[in-house]
Amino acid sequence: ESCAKLFDGDVHTKWCEYCSSTIYVEFESKWSFIPTGYILTTGDDNAVNNYRNPQRWRLYGRLSEYDEWTELAYVSKDESMEDKNLTPYEFSLNNPYQRYYQYFKFEIYDVRSYYPDYCQLSEFQFKGYMLNDISSAIVEGIQPIYDYTGGNIQLDYTVKDALGNTIEI
Repeated sequence: ESCAKLFDGDVHTKWCEYCSSTIYVEFESKWSFIPTGYILTTGDDNAVNNYRNPQRWRLYGRLSEYDEWTELAYVSKDESMEDKNLTPYEFSLNNPYQRYYQYFKFEIYDVRSYYPDYCQLSEFQFKGYMLNDISSAIVEGIQPIYDYTGGNIQLDYTVKDALGNTIEI
């Protein structure tokens, strides 16, 4: 039940951690992207007298491992998740300038737990725009100016993501 289970895409696995104080997980995305929100999915055993959901947490981001952390989200007890099993909850992020991030830190400060100080989550997923989306792609092969002919013209071009990989459209 390691923190790697947060990112495995399987809601039937989970991260479960003893958390008598603040716990956190730092992770890196393969590409930088503009996060607009995230989804947390609760674990599989939030039954009566066994609540383990986080109640207060912060999410930070940075573009490189050498940058300072930027707070992207703070969630208080009033906004947190209900004690339901395998339930996704969507949260928005504070990213008004649409900045790209690649490194993240998810800190949990408080947990609702009747089973002494354990916290669990099944999945952590981001919403956002990956760099290989066409909206942020590099288009090659199109001439900057075409003579007006009054008719249609044929354009030959290639669309590539920021890493130089060709995108099929």
